[in-house]
Amino acid sequence: MDAKERGISGLDLSQIFPTEITFKILGLLDVVAVCQCGQLSRKWRDQVTEYLRTVLCLDFAPYESILTENGLKHLLMYTSNLRVLHLDSCWPCVTEENLFLIAKNCKKLSVLTTSRCKGVTDAGLEAVSRYCKELTELDLSSCFTISDAGVIALGERCSALRELHVSSCYGVTDKSIGVLAKQSCGLTELDVSWCFYVTDQSIKEFLSPSCKLELLRIKGCTVSEGLISKLMAKGIVVNNFF
Repeated sequence: MDAKERGISGLDLSQIFPTEITFKILGLLDVVAVCQCGQLSRKWRDQVTEYLRTVLCLDFAPYESILTENGLKHLLMYTSNLRVLHLDSCWPCVTEENLFLIAKNCKKLSVLTTSRCKGVTDAGLEAVSRYCKELTELDLSSCFTISDAGVIALGERCSALRELHVSSCYGVTDKSIGVLAKQSCGLTELDVSWCFYVTDQSIKEFLSPSCKLELLRIKGCTVSEGLISKLMAKGIVVNNFF
């Protein structure tokens, strides 16, 4: 390699390109590569920090085996404009503390998915319900530690919520689903499959004319055929098979 080639290979592109070009380059990379760029130099770190403030969607599900609790905590400090956050199966890093950070730092969130994350708690959901007022879609499937308290907080505070998945959340019962039916009238899709304590008592509340529910998944719930027929007559698609 001659002197000219060595000079080119040693260039810090973040010092050559304007910010908008650097952001376009970062936008072509996955989240792991973006984080690695932030370790190249102080200039790159500053550029990555500013770039993260413009990011609208982050999907960590493909990196669930390498994302750490502290790594997620660091990223959440700079994602105030985030609209969509996928953390499915990222159970090592989705803790109650990080849920608090998501709630306080990502107040513009519209979509949050944390399925199969055992660190999701009622207290964390209460924080999300308090700060994330624009939330429209939430997936809590197989978050085994949550109970009625967390779902009730969502029903009472998240008026924009349209889609909620709580399948295999065994602490969810008629108590919270009844609140959802009465408080979250804009809800269009609900999955309570394998919530064994959800029965006719709460599901019948979705027959109310004010409810806008379109799709209901109830596999594994104790819901009578008669009520299912009434729900379907109202125009609700009832999925009782998977």
